[in-house]
Amino acid sequence: MKSKALWSVFLLLAGSICFFSGPFLHSAEAKDIVLKYAHFGGESVDTAQADKWWASEVERRTNGKVKFRFFFSQSLLKAPDMLNGISSGIADVGLVASAYSPTHLPLTSLYEQLYISMKPDVQTYAAKEMYEKVPAFHEEYKKNNVRLVNAYGIAPTIIAGKGSPIENLSDMQDKKIRAVAKLGDLMSRLGATPVALPVPELYGALERGVVDGYTAIPLVYVVALKLDEQSDWIMDPRIGIYHVSTTVMNLDTWKSLPEDVRQVMEEVSAEVPAKYIEILESLEKAAYEKIAANPKIKLYRLGASETERWKEKVLPDIWNKVVDDVAQRNPHAQEVWEAYQKLMKEYEGKSQYHWIMEERLGN
Repeated sequence: MKSKALWSVFLLLAGSICFFSGPFLHSAEAKDIVLKYAHFGGESVDTAQADKWWASEVERRTNGKVKFRFFFSQSLLKAPDMLNGISSGIADVGLVASAYSPTHLPLTSLYEQLYISMKPDVQTYAAKEMYEKVPAFHEEYKKNNVRLVNAYGIAPTIIAGKGSPIENLSDMQDKKIRAVAKLGDLMSRLGATPVALPVPELYGALERGVVDGYTAIPLVYVVALKLDEQSDWIMDPRIGIYHVSTTVMNLDTWKSLPEDVRQVMEEVSAEVPAKYIEILESLEKAAYEKIAANPKIKLYRLGASETERWKEKVLPDIWNKVVDDVAQRNPHAQEVWEAYQKLMKEYEGKSQYHWIMEERLGN
């Protein structure tokens, strides 16, 4: 009995040592650095593919000194828990969506402004530069014990649904549209009834007629979530990018890394935006071709004149509302908003992104 008790104590102590050993797991032969990476989406989605490429390059360029353990599809952390989970060290690095952390990342929520750009690489570059050059923005991440690794401007959103398509403001009236965050406010201002639904419930809600349509879903995810099976029409409303996702690393983990490893990570991160756009465009092309092959689905873009009507109805009010809301939590909201707008304009002309719906359907 005593030997069993002693063995149990030994196992307990051994487990505790492993648990509290920090971000690094050491093999018997070599002290490899093993980092836990978490993503709330599947490993085939665009941001996951881009981060996997980043991780594989870090592994390769450090000659295997750094390795990653991947946890996708909320297997380690749920989407709303990502920031706190990385901050506390449950994961060393992972993807955070600003919409889930508005109180902790108020300045980042300024990226959720609509009608800013149709090009995700513009936002990708601007977001990274904001972190590097705007002290207030950098401090926001530091306060959460994380460091920005990669930034991803999400692809343009679409509006889709069942029944008669939306082609003008009159068609928007009384439509029940699944929408979240800033897009919910936009739908309401345009005359629709926004319905807040978690993504996993959307397919069934369309099938049962709980909602007439949906937005806050990029084209790639329409196919990934099989929403095309419940869609009679899919429209590009020219709203553009609606938020940014950021890959962040636990700040304590970052500080613990050798200088040469940190240098490699920064070098690879500088190459991520171009790789991300390559991945995104490939996925968008495949999604578009699958949808276009279905004769029951109408694919179209909102007319240019109608687009201007929508914008005139909501701008600049929706921009000002977001800035005012953020200002209540961070006094630097206005200066950060102005710096962000300036950077977006600078990068707009340098964009290498080609929006598939514009290419196939024209202006």
